[in-house]
Amino acid sequence: MTSKNTRDRDDDDVWDGRERRRSESDRRLYQELPPYYPQYYQAPPPPPATDQKNVALSTLTLQQFGTIVLVLGSVLFGGFNYVSNLTREIDTQRTNFEQFKSQIGKEIDNIQGSVKDLKRITDETKIHQQTSQDAIERRIQDLDTSVNQLYQKVSAK
Repeated sequence: MTSKNTRDRDDDDVWDGRERRRSESDRRLYQELPPYYPQYYQAPPPPPATDQKNVALSTLTLQQFGTIVLVLGSVLFGGFNYVSNLTREIDTQRTNFEQFKSQIGKEIDNIQGSVKDLKRITDETKIHQQTSQDAIERRIQDLDTSVNQLYQKVSAK
């Protein structure tokens, strides 16, 4: 084991058991710290910022910034998935609506065809009824004429 006297021996830095002696350049670089008291080791206040944006960003730690990036990424990715699913659902509904509209159009065409057939049948029935009624009226007139002729013959005798 090394003793205190031989530890970290360097030309500029010699341990004498009580304090560490440093070169003049080292002293300028490293000021002696006071003995350990918690109040001396508190974090320094943040530097004054020139505008509000820098104040908000300068107070973020790397972990907080990473957390914010992860949360925003998750929100954006979730929003992208939501929009993607919504678009897919809209496309599905649009396809279903187009099929429904096509089916309704076919049904309307069938109904219109049936209505045309019913009108044609009704018109044919009216024509047939009219011709039948005309035929019946002619037959009645023929019979009336025949009855009148027979009556006149019988009256003449």
